[in-house]
Amino acid sequence: MFAFLFCCLLLGCNQNAKQGKDEKQQIQSANTKPGATSQDSLRVTLPSVVFFEPDSIQLEKIRKITKDEVFKTNVHEFFYMSRNVKSYLQQHRPELKILEAKNFRYIVFIKSDKTTMVIDLDKIADAWGMYVFDPNKDPQLSDMMNVDTEIPRYFSK
Repeated sequence: MFAFLFCCLLLGCNQNAKQGKDEKQQIQSANTKPGATSQDSLRVTLPSVVFFEPDSIQLEKIRKITKDEVFKTNVHEFFYMSRNVKSYLQQHRPELKILEAKNFRYIVFIKSDKTTMVIDLDKIADAWGMYVFDPNKDPQLSDMMNVDTEIPRYFSK
C-alpha cells in the first residue's frame, strides 16, 4: 500500500514539474519581444515624458506568442497607467512635454551639452513603458505605477 501511494506521489510531482517547465518556457517566449517594424528615431530635446509601446505589427506578433488573458491584461494595464500618468502630468507638471514613441525603434535623447543617448526599444524587455528626460541628466526608464513619486524625484535633482 505504501509503495502504491509513493508511486502516485512521485508521478504527481513529475507531472507538476513538467507543467512548471512548460509554463516557464511559455513565459520566456512571451518575454521575448518581437523587433519593431520601423527603424525610425524619435528625437527628444525638451524636458519630457516619453511613452513607448509596440507598433501594430509588433503588437500582433506579441499577441500570437502570449496567452490571451495575459495579453489583454498588459494592454489594459498600459492604457490605464499611461492615462493616469498623463492626467497627473496635466495637473502637476504641465510644463513637461508628453511624447509617444509608438512607431519608433529608437529614442534619441539630446542633452543640453549636445551629447546624445540612444535607446533601442528592441533591446528593452518591456513592450510598454515610459522614460523621463531632463536635458541636464541622463534619461531614466520610470515606473508608471509610482508617477507621483518618480516624476518629482527625477525632475527635482
